[in-house]
Amino acid sequence: MSLDDIKETFFAECADQMAELETGLHEIQSSGPDIDTVNAVFRAVHSIKGGAGAFGFAALVSFAHVFENALDVIRNDLNQVNEDRMDLLLRSVDVLSDVIEAERTGSEPDDTSGLANDLETAFGLAEAAEEADDGDDALADFAPVMIDLADLGVAGTPAGRSFHISFAPHASLYLKGHDPLRFFRELADLGTLSVTCDTTDLPKLSELSPDESYLKWQIDLETESAREDIEAIFDWVDGECALSIEETGAPAADDGASLDAFLQSLDESDGGIADIDDFGQDPEMEPADAANPVADLIGSLEAADIGAPARQVEEQADAGNSDDGSEDAGARAGKKEVKKASQTIRVESEKVDRLINLMGELVINQAMLAERIGQAGFGNASPAALALVELQNLTREIQSGVMAIRAQPVKPVFMRMSRIIREVCSATGKKAMLELEGEHTEVDTTVIEGLIDPLTHMIRNAVDHGIEDPEKRQAKGKPTHGTVKLSAYHSSGRIVIEIKDDGAGINRERVLSKAIEKGIVARDAKLSDDDIDNLIFAPGFSTAETITDVSGRGVGMDVVRQSIQALGGRVNISSEPGRGSLFSMSLPLTLAVLDGMIVKEAGQTLVLPVSAVLETATLKPGDVYTIGKNNRVVKMRNQLIPIIDVGRQLGFADKRTDFTKGTIMVVEGGKNGMGAFLVDSIEGQQQVVIKSLESNYKRVPSIAAATILGNGQIALILDCDHIVSHQASDSDTAVIQSMAG
Repeated sequence: MSLDDIKETFFAECADQMAELETGLHEIQSSGPDIDTVNAVFRAVHSIKGGAGAFGFAALVSFAHVFENALDVIRNDLNQVNEDRMDLLLRSVDVLSDVIEAERTGSEPDDTSGLANDLETAFGLAEAAEEADDGDDALADFAPVMIDLADLGVAGTPAGRSFHISFAPHASLYLKGHDPLRFFRELADLGTLSVTCDTTDLPKLSELSPDESYLKWQIDLETESAREDIEAIFDWVDGECALSIEETGAPAADDGASLDAFLQSLDESDGGIADIDDFGQDPEMEPADAANPVADLIGSLEAADIGAPARQVEEQADAGNSDDGSEDAGARAGKKEVKKASQTIRVESEKVDRLINLMGELVINQAMLAERIGQAGFGNASPAALALVELQNLTREIQSGVMAIRAQPVKPVFMRMSRIIREVCSATGKKAMLELEGEHTEVDTTVIEGLIDPLTHMIRNAVDHGIEDPEKRQAKGKPTHGTVKLSAYHSSGRIVIEIKDDGAGINRERVLSKAIEKGIVARDAKLSDDDIDNLIFAPGFSTAETITDVSGRGVGMDVVRQSIQALGGRVNISSEPGRGSLFSMSLPLTLAVLDGMIVKEAGQTLVLPVSAVLETATLKPGDVYTIGKNNRVVKMRNQLIPIIDVGRQLGFADKRTDFTKGTIMVVEGGKNGMGAFLVDSIEGQQQVVIKSLESNYKRVPSIAAATILGNGQIALILDCDHIVSHQASDSDTAVIQSMAG
């Protein structure tokens, strides 16, 4: 692995650490500090600093060090958290992210000294450093006084417990900036310590690899502390070392060597570590004995019993598997169970995309094979049909596994929005907090990538146009801090993302006035509240009086609509003046494969997502009612559901007069309720591969995407939400008719 590859791994780990850091600070801000969260935040900054030091990123190390010291103040006293300090810490997250990005791209990092000074002032870091220096000066004049413990009635050796600790660091421990000596010092604070360095695995200098870890330590500790106190010291490197902690009983009468003595022994040539040229050699071996190692090896092999090692391994295995219960239960209980870290690998997204495409081709070919077997007249119980069923099950399992690889929680994108809120608040002087709900909801990574721009614009819009100034909020009896709630949940096979604020809501009179002024709508236009609300998505529309860094150019919300539509989704608005607004985005869970219901209507083959279909039924003459002039509804379970003539709606057929011929499919239409789709027949159900119309043709109303069926025919996938909520215009119908041929 080259140095560039190692750096790339470091920056990838930095992204994970930054996500952990921002998540932790958000929890502290919203729920108050707790020691576990503070420790997690501290570890994240510490790991970034350690890795940066290995690559010589001085600016990153310098700022991370100050950031770490500030967090250490909170770690030592949770009561040190206040609003001003939290604002500084959150700003520090943004700056730390910028410095990491600058180091990654090789550009010059921005000057961080101003914020570093603010941190030192707010957290009293400069005073703490001066006190430490004063303490060192005081120790220079310190004179020890000998006292006899017997006069005080205190035994020389405190009553306590003895532990034996085996500590073998992995190479990753050093890469993250950890130092074993630090752990030894913390153990020494718990009691009397004896440390022995095990160099048996250390090779000769010529064979030594700088990427490997060879040293192990055997540690004996006599302490009055509990086992949990020892485990807490090594929590920082959980999964980065081989560790066992075994309680050996009461402390020995003879104290072990102190840590200071151990450290001093490292510098002594006769009692410490051997000279570096002698590493890996037997100290008792004379140079002449080591002159011909190959001859010695051959002689050893001739004299050796080759079968002995195998027998020895078998005997050890038998002994390890014996159930005689001879092993001491107390010793087993004394061993620390180190949690095994979940194993992950980093794979380029292009490779996953290639796998997704191949999986899609597999689904298409499996459908084609099913079509051919059906045409050949094989019965359902024939070997070919049974083999096809097995293939279908296997294909579905492969598809589920592959899609699970590309499914990711929306939390990383949600957490990025906290910085957007901070930046907008800083630019506008407003105060707002981000609340998250359902951030662990998973969706296809392609959808996640497409969410970044629309969410950014919507969050900026919510704070800039929705949240009022602190003085206005206080006058209205609201908290000075506004709230922007970002939530996600699954609904009918789709993911719904909502952005809700408790601001002033949409001023519809102002919006309509601006729209008329800009010529977006006619002066005499009669618009409903929903129509007025949707005017904010018009290109070039903005209610801002002046152009600022935040708003005023009229492109933000237009980008939102276009981005969401490109993902096969839609966005809705609901607003209550004085109470706030709710923006709801409905998106497909995946852009690859879905379970589809194949239907026929007016000679066309269409696909409906199975997740949207609630039930199917055949109508009888008395089931259909007419409301108004031409509105047909069906009564099902004491509920009236509007009938949607799919062929007429899409322009495939003339208006239907006999509603009893055909089948209705009751589908969910998001916030618009339900609709009863009337089609000629249902052909079956199968997995279909989603092919985007947006990228291959153009966006078509009421059509979500297209697919290729087993017979090679192209079928359109219906956008159920759009069909339920809209009647196709003449231009829409013309486009759909041209596609149908």
